[in-house]
Amino acid sequence: RLQDLKMAQLVVNRINALSDPITLDDKAAVFAAGNAFDGLTDAQKALVGNADVLTAAREAIPVLEKQATDKAVAQGVIDKMDYLHDLGIDAIYFNPLFVVR
Repeated sequence: RLQDLKMAQLVVNRINALSDPITLDDKAAVFAAGNAFDGLTDAQKALVGNADVLTAAREAIPVLEKQATDKAVAQGVIDKMDYLHDLGIDAIYFNPLFVVR
């Protein structure tokens, strides 16, 4: 039982060390905390009182990655605006693409 408490506390500490809010800079720390949590027994996991914070952080990383990609794509277009204008292009229409999974 004492060993379970020690193992759970190590994971609690890793989770507590995560930034709030989570950023992409925290990706490695989120995965490390997640791997540590996943390595616990069910009894040890039950002792991790902030597991919901880890769950939210794990869910945030892919969202943040998508936002970063979208921002980079948009910036690519913005960077080419003068060139496109020189070509006589004065309007760009973006159609959303939907991915079905």
